[in-house]
Amino acid sequence: MQLQCGFCWTDLWKKTKYGEPSTAGTTVACAIIESYRIFIANVGDSTVVLGKSNLNDREPKILAEIITRDHKPGDEEERRRIEALGGSVLNMRVVWERKMVVTTSMTEVYQVHQIPFHNVARRLGDLWSVTENNEYLVSPIPDIYVHYFDWTKDKFLILASDGLWNMLNPQTAVNIVHSLCKDGIKNAAEAGKVASALVDKALYEWDKRNLTADNISVLIVFF
Repeated sequence: MQLQCGFCWTDLWKKTKYGEPSTAGTTVACAIIESYRIFIANVGDSTVVLGKSNLNDREPKILAEIITRDHKPGDEEERRRIEALGGSVLNMRVVWERKMVVTTSMTEVYQVHQIPFHNVARRLGDLWSVTENNEYLVSPIPDIYVHYFDWTKDKFLILASDGLWNMLNPQTAVNIVHSLCKDGIKNAAEAGKVASALVDKALYEWDKRNLTADNISVLIVFF
């Protein structure tokens, strides 16, 4: 699968200092739920985690199962893909080497600029990472997974951006959700309060570390 860069409409966008379309990308995680299975897709480091009962324990509890794989430049598969397209990985970031025409008072010369990019290897919307062959160093192509329901175990699904997962590991997040919904979820308002509790906990952890919080988006699907 290969996506083409829309040069016709990106010409209208603000340009970077190198003359490229100045586009801002985003990571994404999504799920399409059917009666007996879920189709799950992600791009970047937005992650999907399943909360499922541990029926083998004397004290039944909810365990976290990570469904998706984060697309990080340090991942071996992603690094090979980036290098094959002429990019490189430095300090866990994608680096793009591109020839640019620089006009001086006398002539035009080519210079090679090393453009440090993101700490994710895939995102939607980073159009200026397109190569001369219309391929993307920061790829918009998702990984897709299929999960088949086990109605005796599967309880809920957490879809969240890295602002949550950088502060809470999956098991901690699942424990918080489980502790707040032991008696069941009666309506959407109650479900929203559970998601807000995860956001509040992540914000607390960011503040405790004296760090500026990354964006935190959380969606919980109860089965």
